[in-house]
Amino acid sequence: MPDHLTTASRRHLLASAGLLTASLGRASHDGADALRHRSDPDTAVITACSAFSALERRKLELVEGPGRIADDRARDQALLPLAGEQQVFLDMLCRRHAVTLAGHQARAISFALWDGGELAGRARMHGFLEDRLLAALVRDLAGLPC
Repeated sequence: MPDHLTTASRRHLLASAGLLTASLGRASHDGADALRHRSDPDTAVITACSAFSALERRKLELVEGPGRIADDRARDQALLPLAGEQQVFLDMLCRRHAVTLAGHQARAISFALWDGGELAGRARMHGFLEDRLLAALVRDLAGLPC
């Protein structure tokens, strides 16, 4: 992973997180799909990741998007309730065990979106084994370029 997410990488993650949200939204409107997804062992993990990522996208828009709030104090005030909402989903996605590849990928996408490449930067800067291995794992699961 690069030291920070490039614009293309961030777009990829945002699109991936958006696909999670869109597929879950469709599933909730279609009774047959909803029943099938309810039996998926990672439905709760993927749902939590999707909600967490949607809130992260909203936060990123306030920081760097077209709706950016330039004033630090005003931006912090706008980000605070979003971070509070994220906490519920963070707790859920951290408590649950993912058992399918889709569940692990959803969690990696959420982490990479939130992290913005900082883990990869630490891995390159310090070269600690745990940072390098974790950065590679997140990169591969989230589908980021090397």
